[in-house]
Amino acid sequence: MPLTTIEKVENYTLIEIEESYEPTVQEFIDAVTAYIERYTGRTFAEPDEEAEESDLVYDGNNGDEIFIDDAIEVTGVKIGDDELASTDYVVYPSNRLPKTRIILPYRIFTSGNQNVTVTAKWGYGSVPADISLAATVMVAGIINSQNSQDTDNREIQSETIGRYSVTYKSGSTQATDYLNAKQTLKMYKRYA
Repeated sequence: MPLTTIEKVENYTLIEIEESYEPTVQEFIDAVTAYIERYTGRTFAEPDEEAEESDLVYDGNNGDEIFIDDAIEVTGVKIGDDELASTDYVVYPSNRLPKTRIILPYRIFTSGNQNVTVTAKWGYGSVPADISLAATVMVAGIINSQNSQDTDNREIQSETIGRYSVTYKSGSTQATDYLNAKQTLKMYKRYA
């Protein structure tokens, strides 16, 4: 799911993107989305009743708790071939998304390699507003780099995101926003 939209980019940059250029801007949005999700180690997805469940496999640790990838909803847990009842485990945090931990109140996750299977709808649960803004700022920077050939390059700061260049004028609000966007991504980075 894209982390920003053409409309948000237009509102941020205060320019109207020509209809013929919109497919290119959508490619920039898709590239920035992929970059952010790869960098943070998270999949930002809206909760969807029709989303497919899938299995991920984890190592048992002889403890009563394991950390899992971001999940919207956990629907099953197996240790080896033993499928647990939903009353045998507790998913945390209980009052918000994403779900990131499973605790067994009355048993342990038996030690072993890839012996715990978790069935879930995977993802972060929503696109946080600051992540959407970071994506918008980065896409605006890519668009600026396309237009920077016509400007005085002594004031231009440029960085690379994936295979794209992001450009802002030194001291501009967009340059500050770009630095803030990079900090935002660091706050959401998932460490294993």
